[in-house]
Amino acid sequence: MRRSLPFVLLLAGCAAPAREVARLAAPNPPVAPVPVPDDPAPPGEVSPLPPAALPVVASPATRSVIVVTIDGARWQEVFHGVDRDRAIALGLSPDEIVDGRALMPNLHALGDRGVVLGAPGVGAAISASGPNFASLPGYGELLSGRAPTCQRNDCARIADETLLDACRALPGATSANVGVVSSWETIELAASRSRDAFFLSSGRHHVWRAGALRDPTMDALLARSERAFPTPGQLDYRPDRLTSQVALRYVEAARPRCALLGLGDADEHAHLGDYRGYLRALRAFDAFVGDLVGVLAAQGEHGATTTVIVTTDHGRADGFVSHGAKHPESARVWLFAAGGAVPARGEVALAQPAKLADVAPTLRAMLGLPEAPLDDRSGRVLGELSR
Repeated sequence: MRRSLPFVLLLAGCAAPAREVARLAAPNPPVAPVPVPDDPAPPGEVSPLPPAALPVVASPATRSVIVVTIDGARWQEVFHGVDRDRAIALGLSPDEIVDGRALMPNLHALGDRGVVLGAPGVGAAISASGPNFASLPGYGELLSGRAPTCQRNDCARIADETLLDACRALPGATSANVGVVSSWETIELAASRSRDAFFLSSGRHHVWRAGALRDPTMDALLARSERAFPTPGQLDYRPDRLTSQVALRYVEAARPRCALLGLGDADEHAHLGDYRGYLRALRAFDAFVGDLVGVLAAQGEHGATTTVIVTTDHGRADGFVSHGAKHPESARVWLFAAGGAVPARGEVALAQPAKLADVAPTLRAMLGLPEAPLDDRSGRVLGELSR
């Protein structure tokens, strides 16, 4: 995602072109941020829960989908774990230098029960289309199923129909059970081609259709978010520790037919060159994945017929801090999927390179939604995620 801080000079990566774009302003002038005294423990101090198992149904099908994203998480840590050279330079203890499964056990447990695409050395890669590997283009591609025309983080609202727009036609879909919860407020522009179409809580103050849930617990969480500091982001960013609470409550209360849940602290810490913070964000995200699977496991058939896709909007440069057009290696992403119609195949070799644009057509096919119009920007259905 982009970072712009007009009144503070950032020492790490402050001149990276991918970061020099404008954020959305909050829709109303926010009150001055104040500390929230009952904040949970910082993400780095939360131990992941033991991996939960999704329930099993006799004839698995996909009736609902949840796309979960972690902004700017590179494949190296996801699969190989903590970078030994960086860790030693930072003085991390030997027991903190762990492999990918130890760093993100819940994510890998999800992959063991489903399909993993883009693992190093296993078939072709999955990538963002670019050519500028930035957040808003990545989220737009992921949700629309089309290579992005927007190549910056300050583009206008997406013009293409998104997966979430299409999901409004599903039987039983409402403005409450189609939704978006994200840390980065600008995801709003990639979520839908129409404003106020369904539930959205994006950043601390970008909220649509909150009343559709009629849930006092959600109302309290949203009010609490408004008063929080944006750190490690800026402006209207909401820290992952709060976004994860809102997202889990949304899944509990709404039992969504279609949802995007997006956390962003990993990218924020990486842009600051804060490798320790980045690792904490990865661990906290993994704990969130475990909690989400646990919530779905408690929802019986609804949880069993929900396909969960976990991916990222872009990778990172070899130098870790940056991403974008000047760093073609930051195109590479990865994908874990499980639940519903996804078979338990583990790491699967892609026969041909895949794109983020392939995710939305695949989920539309799983849900029985009509295909989007096809042209040279369109993604394809990933047969690797079906039986």
